[in-house]
Amino acid sequence: MTQAPLAETPAALPFVAPDDFRGAMREMIGGVTIVAGGRGSTARGLTATAVVSMTADPPTVLVCINRQGEGHGAIRSSGVFSVNVVPADGVGIADRFAGRDHVHGAARFEAEAWTTHSTGAPVLIGAVAVFDCEVLQAIDVFTHTVFIGAVRGVAVAPPRPALAYRAGAYVAVA
Repeated sequence: MTQAPLAETPAALPFVAPDDFRGAMREMIGGVTIVAGGRGSTARGLTATAVVSMTADPPTVLVCINRQGEGHGAIRSSGVFSVNVVPADGVGIADRFAGRDHVHGAARFEAEAWTTHSTGAPVLIGAVAVFDCEVLQAIDVFTHTVFIGAVRGVAVAPPRPALAYRAGAYVAVA
């Protein structure tokens, strides 16, 4: 894989203020997912909206994970992760993996049914869709790591609304 050089830009241009950036980002609608990495007792996960498809051929996804979060270490050390699209009725699990109920570690997986697919990463039974991934590349950028994952398996449930996030609130998307 080669990297193209960055376009030349004036180095003196400042970043926008973090609060202004966060305010603008809150207006974007993000699909709510649980990104889970590790295997067995080392499994960890987090709620994420920073997930996108990267390429269709070969199938790859990109996830951005904060290096301070417990899910980061599980993905980094195991080399696998799953992306689980949360159904509209999954506010409880989204909050759990966002840390809102103060449950941490492997205990987060106790409230719902999980399985594994080809990589061994935890996969949420009942997810709208699942992407089972092997890490191809990890790129550290400021506070986060961008993980590029080769999609080794998918599962898609019968059509139903998914959970999304905008302006600090969950919304259902059909």
